[in-house]
Amino acid sequence: MFYSFSENLNRIRDLDNSLTILTYAMKKKLMITLTMVMLLCVKSFGQKSFKDGYIITLKKDTIYGKVKYRPDSKNYVSCLFKKGNDTKEYFPNEIYEFGYNNYKAYRSRIAVGEFAEYLVKGHTSLYKSREMFHLQKNDEIFDLKSEIMNVEVNRLIGKVSVRNNRWKGIVSYFISDCLTNASEIIVNLKYNEKDLTNLIIQYNKCKGSNYKEFKSNLKWNIIEYGAIVGIKKSYIKARNKSSKYSYIKDNSISPTFGLLISIKSPRISQKMSYQGELLFSKSSYSSNNTDYKYGNLKNYDSYIDLTTLSIPISFKYAFSKRPSSLYFQGGSNIDYHIKYNVVNYEDTVNNNNIVYSMNNNNDFEINKIQIGLLAGLGFHKSFNNFNAEISLRYIHQLNNLETPKKFRGQKNSFSINLILLKK
Repeated sequence: MFYSFSENLNRIRDLDNSLTILTYAMKKKLMITLTMVMLLCVKSFGQKSFKDGYIITLKKDTIYGKVKYRPDSKNYVSCLFKKGNDTKEYFPNEIYEFGYNNYKAYRSRIAVGEFAEYLVKGHTSLYKSREMFHLQKNDEIFDLKSEIMNVEVNRLIGKVSVRNNRWKGIVSYFISDCLTNASEIIVNLKYNEKDLTNLIIQYNKCKGSNYKEFKSNLKWNIIEYGAIVGIKKSYIKARNKSSKYSYIKDNSISPTFGLLISIKSPRISQKMSYQGELLFSKSSYSSNNTDYKYGNLKNYDSYIDLTTLSIPISFKYAFSKRPSSLYFQGGSNIDYHIKYNVVNYEDTVNNNNIVYSMNNNNDFEINKIQIGLLAGLGFHKSFNNFNAEISLRYIHQLNNLETPKKFRGQKNSFSINLILLKK
């Protein structure tokens, strides 16, 4: 088909105007969404959380009130206690114990200069402080440290790093008076909260003594499955501006859907979880560019279609432990391009208004695999039978989209997602 010089210019202007309007509208919507998320963050951080609890004075008097709900790292240092309208901060040298009703408790005089969290209270008690675990049997308190030590083997080899397992000997000493298979238990024992808690419970049962397991209402591990749907805005950034393909700049707005799995350990941390996803999407990019060289008008049209299977793997950190909370998400993303199609049209209009057309299909190959980084914010809400989330995330790809490197394309994306997880 032949067009006059003026008709070609009009076609180009109309397409550029349409792209400009679409880009402006998407940027405006994105800014509104980001603003709303940031306002929610500010509101969340501004709220204070106190839960029913108590403190026990050095004279062993119990006072009930409300205790500030804070991360363990802060509770190891001090306790914020509220009685009526008065709030006071207590340090380990000022009180014997503090805790939340039917949940956690912390004791002084176990770890030097800080509070230690109760894990098991009984004939033999187990505590956790900032850097180690502690065992208490009657009036004896032993620190369980798992340290890396530098040991010199000989002059030829020099020093090597080995883990100090002295803590296993201490545990063996504590339990050998009742558990006959202590040696076998110690061999397989791991230095973590779950293994040590289960062992001390087993030992207290063996002794026939009463014990209290803290956080027993929380599971060690929870695996949830769900579905995810969303809208993704992706764009191809051409980093080689000298290439004729530098005009590939259009955005693609497409739906995404897939499945996901969430893994968390509430007993260890109620704020952290890991998430893996399998997402399917189709993206289409179309752009137009003009160039005037040597008296000729060149018009480039480009179309790229991608069918992609994405595998995001991320770490999530909630800003609070409440049923409704904001969270941060970070991790990696792998894009596997199942199918692709690349079409390039090049029209040349000379001074005599004669148009020469050239069709370059698959002028370059799309890399099958792209690896990138993921970051985002989300809002989590827990219901009776399921959990719901809304997330806003950004994915930045690290390697080139195409081979050979015509324009060094980089495909990045923003997305808004709705997630439903079955409890």
